[in-house]
Amino acid sequence: MECKEKRTLLKEIEKVRKKMFQAYERNESYDHLVKISQRLDTLLNKFEYQYKCK
Repeated sequence: MECKEKRTLLKEIEKVRKKMFQAYERNESYDHLVKISQRLDTLLNKFEYQYKCK
Protein backbone atom coordinates (compact mmCIF):
# COMPACT_ATOMS: atom_id res chain seq x y z
CA MET A 1 0.00 0.00 0.00
CA GLU A 2 1.39 3.36 -0.94
CA CYS A 3 1.88 5.93 1.80
CA LYS A 4 -0.73 8.25 0.29
CA GLU A 5 -3.35 5.48 0.14
CA LYS A 6 -2.50 4.46 3.68
CA ARG A 7 -2.88 8.02 4.98
CA THR A 8 -6.19 8.42 3.15
CA LEU A 9 -7.55 5.21 4.63
CA LEU A 10 -6.34 6.14 8.12
CA LYS A 11 -8.01 9.55 7.82
CA GLU A 12 -11.26 7.89 6.79
CA ILE A 13 -11.02 5.46 9.72
CA GLU A 14 -10.49 8.38 12.12
CA LYS A 15 -13.43 10.27 10.61
CA VAL A 16 -15.79 7.30 11.05
CA ARG A 17 -14.46 6.68 14.58
CA LYS A 18 -15.28 10.28 15.53
CA LYS A 19 -18.71 9.96 13.93
CA MET A 20 -19.33 6.83 16.03
CA PHE A 21 -18.32 8.60 19.24
CA GLN A 22 -20.51 11.62 18.46
CA ALA A 23 -23.50 9.40 17.67
CA TYR A 24 -22.98 7.58 20.97
CA GLU A 25 -22.81 10.88 22.89
CA ARG A 26 -26.06 12.04 21.25
CA ASN A 27 -27.76 8.76 22.23
CA GLU A 28 -28.65 7.99 18.64
CA SER A 29 -30.54 4.82 17.82
CA TYR A 30 -28.92 1.44 18.22
CA ASP A 31 -29.44 0.72 14.51
CA HIS A 32 -27.55 3.88 13.57
CA LEU A 33 -24.66 2.97 15.89
CA VAL A 34 -24.53 -0.53 14.39
CA LYS A 35 -24.42 0.92 10.87
CA ILE A 36 -21.48 3.19 11.77
CA SER A 37 -19.76 0.32 13.59
CA GLN A 38 -20.07 -1.91 10.54
CA ARG A 39 -18.54 0.80 8.35
CA LEU A 40 -15.67 1.16 10.80
CA ASP A 41 -15.13 -2.61 10.86
CA THR A 42 -15.04 -2.68 7.06
CA LEU A 43 -12.41 0.05 6.94
CA LEU A 44 -10.30 -1.56 9.66
CA ASN A 45 -10.44 -4.95 7.94
CA LYS A 46 -9.47 -3.35 4.63
CA PHE A 47 -6.52 -1.62 6.28
CA GLU A 48 -5.41 -4.78 8.07
CA TYR A 49 -5.67 -6.91 4.91
CA GLN A 50 -3.81 -4.44 2.72
CA TYR A 51 -1.16 -3.78 5.33
CA LYS A 52 -0.43 -7.49 5.88
CA CYS A 53 -0.46 -8.36 2.18
CA LYS A 54 2.16 -5.80 1.17
